[in-house]
Amino acid sequence: MYFQLLRILTISFIILFHAGSIVAQYPANIKWADALLGISSEQVVSFRTKQSKGVQALGIPNVLPCAGPSYCAWSPASQNNPKGEWIKVGFEEARSIRQVAVAESFNPGSIQRIVLYDEEGEKHTVYEIFKINPVAQKGRMLNVILEEMTPYKVVAVEVIMNTSAVKGWNHIDAIGTSDMVEPIEALIHLDYDEDRKINKVTHMDAAINTPYDEVFPVVSPDGNTLYFTRKDHPENIGTAHNDDIWVSRKMEETGWWSSPVNMGSPLNDYNHNYVCAAPNEGNTLLLGNQYHRGQEATSGISISHFLEGKWSYPEALKIDGYHNHSSFSEYSMSIDGNVMLMAIEANDSHGDRDLYVSFRQDNNTWTTPMNLGAEINSASTELTPFLAADGRSLFFASMGYSGFGLADLYMSYRLDDSWQHWSSPVNLGPRVNSADWESGYTMDKEGKQAFFVSYKSGNHQHADLFQIDREGLLGSQWYKVKMDKIILVKDQYTGELLSSRMQLKQDTTLINVLEGAAMTLHLAEGIYEVVLQAKGYWGTSRMFRVTEQDAATDTLEVLLQPLEEGMLVNLKSVLFERTKATLLPSSYRDLHNLIGVLSMNENIKILLEGHTDTEGNPRANLYLSRKRVEMVKRYLIKNGVEEERIDVKAFGGQRPLTSGRSEQDKQKNRRVEVRLLGNDTP
Repeated sequence: MYFQLLRILTISFIILFHAGSIVAQYPANIKWADALLGISSEQVVSFRTKQSKGVQALGIPNVLPCAGPSYCAWSPASQNNPKGEWIKVGFEEARSIRQVAVAESFNPGSIQRIVLYDEEGEKHTVYEIFKINPVAQKGRMLNVILEEMTPYKVVAVEVIMNTSAVKGWNHIDAIGTSDMVEPIEALIHLDYDEDRKINKVTHMDAAINTPYDEVFPVVSPDGNTLYFTRKDHPENIGTAHNDDIWVSRKMEETGWWSSPVNMGSPLNDYNHNYVCAAPNEGNTLLLGNQYHRGQEATSGISISHFLEGKWSYPEALKIDGYHNHSSFSEYSMSIDGNVMLMAIEANDSHGDRDLYVSFRQDNNTWTTPMNLGAEINSASTELTPFLAADGRSLFFASMGYSGFGLADLYMSYRLDDSWQHWSSPVNLGPRVNSADWESGYTMDKEGKQAFFVSYKSGNHQHADLFQIDREGLLGSQWYKVKMDKIILVKDQYTGELLSSRMQLKQDTTLINVLEGAAMTLHLAEGIYEVVLQAKGYWGTSRMFRVTEQDAATDTLEVLLQPLEEGMLVNLKSVLFERTKATLLPSSYRDLHNLIGVLSMNENIKILLEGHTDTEGNPRANLYLSRKRVEMVKRYLIKNGVEEERIDVKAFGGQRPLTSGRSEQDKQKNRRVEVRLLGNDTP
């Protein structure tokens, strides 16, 4: 049995720097709970949503390191249950561990006991205190580091709390385990690629920012006109206590922004007015609310066109099945005017406002809003969506992901045309986000300048506009399509088309996942890699380049080799440091392909065969080749391959591929091969 906590580490946040880029990701050895096995109680914020419910303790932290109350953490039903509260969570992978961590995202210190469950259902108490003392921090990561690895495999963790000893609501954000002694820390998922493209972030001058709130910026596609809303300004129409639309023009001679002017009637009236988008090269404005001459506005969206030197009276857009339970809403429209995004609260929302998409129909009405899914929407609030000119890069504000403040700006890439598959949202970083509130991201069509709203220079009193000068082009490689690349996957011997899974990568970053036998990619200029896996076949990858000179359509035909028992494959990219068993970075392409093959074909077992060149002491070579295949085996196990599926054998220099003595010949002989011992396919 393991008894005492060796140390408790309170983490604020950590940002790692690598090769000049900001990165922050959880190591593969950290596993987060993925199943809710039981709870004492849960707060019911809404019967429609999962806000504050037990499932919010699953997965990675969504609150820490920025602690505070959040719908994205589990909250018991009451603040001070004298009987205590508890939550039990499960892990898909049973494994021995060295550490358990609990993300106490609000009012920490109430945890009295932590119990591990093994595969037989036996309990093992690893943390227990008898005197509860409130913790000074607003939130923390409680790290329980064990004296040694558990001799049993952990399948579940139970956390027991004495909530009556710590005043207020007691929230748990996540529960994780690790096989390492390094304390698990809460990280912010940062977009290092987007950060590299930011040259400067500027607090706009007094011509734009006033002691009043400036919100809802929208820049025209050409980047020369900036619309925004001023709240409670004395020059607003009718009364100071409403929102009016103002406009500023970029002055050609200086590049500075002109003194803004109130846009007046018909866009401004006695209601709250704001611009949502400027599609169709800026000759159309999408406007919040539905206008009614001389009457109070109603929830919805309107559109105005620039005709004969003036803006037309806003006309309401008809959206099938539209409803919004929230008093607030924001919208955006694609640059071609055919796709609309909205932040509303509907019956299928995950929390407060979620992001939805609607499409223009032939009769000029719009389809029923479709929720963008759980990859984008959290149990908290998502707001101010912006769809960039590439039609795939989505910028939005959220209160539901780990960040720096109250609301941060995030970005995600659409991975296919279903609008349901997105890359994990990434934070735009500390140069954009602060401990205050950021929202309202907008960008010109070239991606050279962007604008957003922040309270960080207003002492929490008023919102200002900030400008970002960027390198141009989006972090997403989908900007400016140059080519349609058709990928055909076939059987190497029969030529038959194969249903396969394809990952598209650029600079090692996954940007799309598709399935099928013939897949079409819409690509901009750049270097790409496609990784292809099919059940019953040996996977492979292909690198290719897209240039300005390429034809509009190109086909890449990829042949896959069927798996056969006894089949021997040379893992050519698996290389080691000279005279060592340390893998070189180039090794991971073939290793990840092997992991994919084993994942798709679960009954296959393999024999890893290690070889060296013929130089040197034969006994030393035999020892070195064994160490190297053992290193490969450990890597496969660490990445989810069951140990019993892997055997190893070392040959040293006994089986050279060539008898040549050149360095190139020696390199051919220094290799790891994999032999298939079984096959689950017919």
